[in-house]
Amino acid sequence: MLTTMRNNRNTLGLRLKELRGDRRMSQADVAQELVRFGIETGQSHISNIEQGAKLPSVPLLVALAQMFDVSTDYLLGLSDRPRPARIAYASVPGQEVDQLAQLLSLLSEEQRKALLSVAEAYAYRNLVRRLLDQVEAIGGVAALEETLRSLDSSLAPSRDDARGDTA
Repeated sequence: MLTTMRNNRNTLGLRLKELRGDRRMSQADVAQELVRFGIETGQSHISNIEQGAKLPSVPLLVALAQMFDVSTDYLLGLSDRPRPARIAYASVPGQEVDQLAQLLSLLSEEQRKALLSVAEAYAYRNLVRRLLDQVEAIGGVAALEETLRSLDSSLAPSRDDARGDTA
């Protein structure tokens, strides 16, 4: 499991760097753009994620996925599909789509924003459920926490190294 987490960490960093490059964004640009999603972070944190030195928090992971319009599964290397399959409009009768569009046009800008907020909250709830299912699949929160502690301790310099002591 430790190897899988390291591979996911590397995949996350590579995919984040690739997505950032596709949009010609610097790490500082990403950190600044994350403020729109309610995330306060700096360029060095984005750099640490890209290098595999740190894992993002769940809210940061979700915000990155939203920013780059990809799934969290893709960012984490659990899927090679950047976006989950979407329901094709062809599967919804045309008359229903037209009626929905007509109803939406009757809403004020404020009402449309409120409806969008509800839809985003619903999507976020479903995303959190999927993440929790994945955590459960790898043995639950305790197993995930132990893996993260092991990774952090293997990546962090020892206290003696930090003080400059040598053996």
